[in-house]
Amino acid sequence: MASPGVQYLLQLLLKLLLPALLVHYLSWYVQDLLPLLRSSAVRAVIYLSAGPLYLYSRVLWRSALAVRRARKLGATFFPVYRTRWPLGLDVIVDIVRTIDSEYIADKFLALTEEYGPTFIMRFMGEEVIFTTEPQRFGDATNSVLGTGVFNADECREFDILAGHADKVIQKMKDSFNSGTPVDMQDAMARFTIDSATEFLFGSCVNSILEPFAKPGESLPSMESSDSHPTVTAFVQAFTKAQFLINRRTRLGHSWKLWEMRRDESLKFVADMDRFLGPITEAALARGRELGGPKVPGEIEDEMTFLDHMVTQTQDAKIIRDSLMNMLIAGRDTTACTLTYIVYLLSQHPAVFVRLRDDILRVVGPVEYPTYDDIRNIQYLRAVINETLRLFPPVPLNMRDSIEEDIWTGEDGQRYYVGPNMSIPYSPMLMQRSRAYWGEDALEFDPDRWIDDRLRKFTENPFSFLPFNAGPRICLGQQFAYNELSFMIIRLLQSFSSVELRPDAQPKGSIPRSDWPPRGRNLVEKIWPRAHLTLYVMGGLWLTMGEASVTGDA
Repeated sequence: MASPGVQYLLQLLLKLLLPALLVHYLSWYVQDLLPLLRSSAVRAVIYLSAGPLYLYSRVLWRSALAVRRARKLGATFFPVYRTRWPLGLDVIVDIVRTIDSEYIADKFLALTEEYGPTFIMRFMGEEVIFTTEPQRFGDATNSVLGTGVFNADECREFDILAGHADKVIQKMKDSFNSGTPVDMQDAMARFTIDSATEFLFGSCVNSILEPFAKPGESLPSMESSDSHPTVTAFVQAFTKAQFLINRRTRLGHSWKLWEMRRDESLKFVADMDRFLGPITEAALARGRELGGPKVPGEIEDEMTFLDHMVTQTQDAKIIRDSLMNMLIAGRDTTACTLTYIVYLLSQHPAVFVRLRDDILRVVGPVEYPTYDDIRNIQYLRAVINETLRLFPPVPLNMRDSIEEDIWTGEDGQRYYVGPNMSIPYSPMLMQRSRAYWGEDALEFDPDRWIDDRLRKFTENPFSFLPFNAGPRICLGQQFAYNELSFMIIRLLQSFSSVELRPDAQPKGSIPRSDWPPRGRNLVEKIWPRAHLTLYVMGGLWLTMGEASVTGDA
């Protein structure tokens, strides 16, 4: 099979050749009327320009139709980003040039400062509307999804979390006692993937058995251990596949031009299938023993997500794809938030001390937290929410318009949105906007979730979108809050201090000195980046001081 790049070029070539062939066919009929067409050179110029002119005229035609519809509806258009090159090719070049050097979403932040919170971008014949206005997503379609596996018994959930939290924390203590910093991002990813796979699939990957990354490394090498090579390959392929998806998403349809030799995803999919394949086949076998698909009333509450899946379908591909979606949701988003919570606590010692005092007062120095304990530590939820506000796990997202629509601005101006348009938006920029969160929007202040400032959120719930909102709200939201709370409690019971170790960061992973002075660029001690979800470039390297058994500092 041809590579994505070759297929893309063949499709583009076909679009360019058809107009040229049509011109060639017509030229034979009109050359007697236009003797100039008898010249081979003239015909060659016409043939070569026919394709590009067709593409350009199609863009103009679509624009003319949109203008006509907007006028009929009494609407206008959002400001348009002014591109420098034909077909907006400079947009693609800018994306490729800055993808490995900028602070996350910095390009879009600069554009919102120039064009406003909502604007149009045109490139390669496509038109998208970028927005940072949360009210644009207030009207969501009704959800048809149930609650399913996330209604599982909380005791079972906490038992799973306790076992994996203890293993990760003990491994961290062993590293600190040997004088070795730990990559908190690596540690939290192991905790979340081990917890997620056991909770969702009933089969833990035991990633904690692999050695931690060494200082100066962003990931453990593939040769770090041969005890669980399939697990190691799966975890690394899982991560690398998300980098690839991020690049493809940023480049739009033109991503195929960067994969001329082969489909870069095939190797990652093969590595993941080697791990997920046996799990899927075993689950399908259990499903056949249970007698195939079940109606909702016949499904038992203690069944795992995978058990639910095999009662609904015997299609291995659907099951594998669902497993991947759940792993991204169950591992990366929670690991990201845990990582950034610890980062922010390291930069705000007063918050660290206050939160730890609350935890020791409610839970004690060694006891496992209960659901009621978590609910009673108000400041813990405030710290989690404030971290999610500044560093949402999905900093950039996308919607598509199905039909044409009219968006109304705060001044009453009507704006036209055409059908089948991509609408990228940034929860990160929304949640850092002074328009919705006040002049201190860029500051980490958990008290905003407790004092009178909370009204800013309650008045506009779509200004806080780490779990989405309305009918589209994340079904695993409460599970995520429980997992985040449980692990933070266990960490602060176990450790009484935290300090970043920039000397252990891999080369090229510290914040760049040439970042423009806007947003949080100048205050960060780490480099926020994103593939499908947010992460810390090179990991979050730190040391933590072990607490005494009594809970004293």
